[in-house]
Amino acid sequence: MVHYIYYQFCAIFAAELYFFMLDQMFFLEHEGIHEASARIIGDEILRQTDTKFNYVKYRQAIQGLLMLKMDPEMAKISTLTTAKTMGVQSSDILSSAKHFIELLDQESDKFNSALQSQYSLRVAKLIADKNIAMEQIKSNQEQIAQLTSQLKILESEIFELDKDIKEGELFIEEKQHMFQNTVSKLKDFIHKDIQSLEK
Repeated sequence: MVHYIYYQFCAIFAAELYFFMLDQMFFLEHEGIHEASARIIGDEILRQTDTKFNYVKYRQAIQGLLMLKMDPEMAKISTLTTAKTMGVQSSDILSSAKHFIELLDQESDKFNSALQSQYSLRVAKLIADKNIAMEQIKSNQEQIAQLTSQLKILESEIFELDKDIKEGELFIEEKQHMFQNTVSKLKDFIHKDIQSLEK
């Protein structure tokens, strides 16, 4: 548990360090900078920064002077003058700045490539799943239409069968009534004969 907390702390500290390094170069607070993106870029810049006075140190020096309310142009002149005392010319800083532009372009390409991979893993998979679901819906709708048609045919058949059943029941009832009526009349005839014979 202690090791886990330690590693979490180190990860947070490293992330803050990368962002803080960029914050030392530019005023990021009100520029709409995405902090997570700045950390990724700061990580790569920090990785490629050596001990020489390059563009990163140039920007950090200017930023430090601006924080002391120095005029921007004076901050630039003062920083370049200090750089010269270290054997670094403005052309060296310019070259370093162009290198960091290239680095940002490379990071942008890498990020876009990573996003494309994420798109393939997430969005494209979801689109494929959606298409499968839509095909299933279409198939189900066709089956429902077919079943609905069959249902109507069966309902029609049941209606006709109900009519036939009713007619059959009426026919049986009628025949039963006629037969029982015949039996009753014949019995009446026979009873009359019996009564006549018993006298």
